[in-house]
Amino acid sequence: MKNIAESTWYGIGSFLPGILFLVTVVVTCVLLHEDAMMPLYGIPLAAAALLAVVLFITMSMDAERLSDSRTRYVWMLLLWMANILVFPFYWFACIKNRNSQSK
Repeated sequence: MKNIAESTWYGIGSFLPGILFLVTVVVTCVLLHEDAMMPLYGIPLAAAALLAVVLFITMSMDAERLSDSRTRYVWMLLLWMANILVFPFYWFACIKNRNSQSK
């Protein structure tokens, strides 16, 4: 049960920074187009950045601990260089497959 719940939270968390980043871009474009400056439009971007840092740390620890030696460094490099884009791929390739094989 713990692996399924952990996989679900990783899955939600892997897509959330990208969604929050896109929300921030859309809201910023709309506000700049309407010349309405709201001080709170940066909150989704700050939440995305904080969530991305937390996910980067947890997923890189997961990659270091549970990946085989051939793919460990590739995943670490990808998570480091393009983290928000790689989070969903890492979840599909490693975490979701690992939990579906353990059933």
